[in-house]
Amino acid sequence: MKSPISARSEWLVSSLANERWFGDGQPKWEHLPTSAQTKIERIKRTRLLKKHGSVIVGSLLAECAPNKRCLSGCCPECGRALQRVFAAKATDLLVPHHEYDVASMIGRTSRRRGQLHTLSLLRFKQHALRALREGHAGMAIGAIDFSFNEFPLTQDYSRWTPQIWLLIHNANRPRWERLTRKAFQPRPLVPRPVRIAPWDGNIKALGYALKTDFVRRISTTTERFARGQIRPCKNTQPDRLRAAERVELYEYLHSLGLEGRLVLFGVTRTRQGFEVEL
Repeated sequence: MKSPISARSEWLVSSLANERWFGDGQPKWEHLPTSAQTKIERIKRTRLLKKHGSVIVGSLLAECAPNKRCLSGCCPECGRALQRVFAAKATDLLVPHHEYDVASMIGRTSRRRGQLHTLSLLRFKQHALRALREGHAGMAIGAIDFSFNEFPLTQDYSRWTPQIWLLIHNANRPRWERLTRKAFQPRPLVPRPVRIAPWDGNIKALGYALKTDFVRRISTTTERFARGQIRPCKNTQPDRLRAAERVELYEYLHSLGLEGRLVLFGVTRTRQGFEVEL
């Protein structure tokens, strides 16, 4: 398993050197857990990982403390700090906000339970960035979220699914949107893999990209009357990940490193935060 020590970049270390990012000041937004809540979650993850045989990762999380941060990709305290740094620095870059859209993309890159370690996140990122590049999109910044999608009527299709969440400059949107939708095409279990909406400037959208809590999504199909006929309607309900699923995900996130989920297009990291690539 990759050590988080080898995955640390100078940018990450310098960005999280200030303990204020682990506190409760600005930036903050609705549903952002407090520092106390996140510390409790770290302790829970530590116990869970050790109980299920992941002693090395669990021990790293156990030792995470002020001025001695573990910077593991599965540490909720370090993840929350990076989440706040990311939101604060990216907000300074994304102005004026009406020139940016929020986009989410769900691809065919998914894995069954127990196979998450075989998922190449780099390949998944490259697939999305290729569409943006060919569509001459402006800059984009965001991250990748994970969920375990369960389909009760088709258990064979229940699996881990990554989702890209981006803030994208809306210049050339008709072109990059067309190519993005072509790259992430609908399928029976995911009828709307691409969603795009104007950004209202709320920092919560940036924070969501790097959220540190992960869920199981249970999909059900109901019926509704619309346009003169009965139509199927897909609904999704969140649920808690099972213990084995949490362990699998935490080990995978640890192997990625804390920065592994970031997605940058036309943007580079600097000591001050982020800058547009020229």
